Amino acid sequence: MVQDNLPMATLAHPRGPQRPKRFLVELPIEYRLRTWARWHHGKTENISCNGVLFQAGQSLETFSPIEFRLRLPQALTGPGEVVLLCAGYVVRQVGEENHKARIAAAFVGYEVANGKPGEDQLREAYRRLFRREVAGLSHKMNNLLAIMMGNAELMLETGGDPRVYAERIRDAAQQASEFMRDFARKMTA
Repeated sequence: MVQDNLPMATLAHPRGPQRPKRFLVELPIEYRLRTWARWHHGKTENISCNGVLFQAGQSLETFSPIEFRLRLPQALTGPGEVVLLCAGYVVRQVGEENHKARIAAAFVGYEVANGKPGEDQLREAYRRLFRREVAGLSHKMNNLLAIMMGNAELMLETGGDPRVYAERIRDAAQQASEFMRDFARKMTA
């Protein structure tokens, strides 16, 4: 039952922004920055639908594109080897523990591979993941820019009230700004 005396913001977000559930899971993880040829080994501390916190052998620069390989335990997958291929970005270094950097990374996407994938399969999977994310970003931004450009052209060509077109341009620019803020938050959550 909705109480009439509560403001709408309180009803919509009773406890603030909801964080995704995190699972305390220790799994071996292989990781590398996209510019590295060699894989490095670490251990996950927790995993959520948005990313992973793991122990790494070295510090990693924030916003660096990163690739992961997680071999899922047979207790979850049944017989055979199942590897989760993840692509994402380093969000931050959380601290150090036992001379290991604790790295938080956000997922851009993932694919599931049955058996041990070869290096060519890995590279292609990561290319697909990043391409898919960039294509979505590009499509959304092009739509908003088309609104801005179209209204700017109408404002220049017609003798009508420029305030109407300026408001449309402002609204599209505001949507683009909010979209980029949400995108950045997704990348760094």
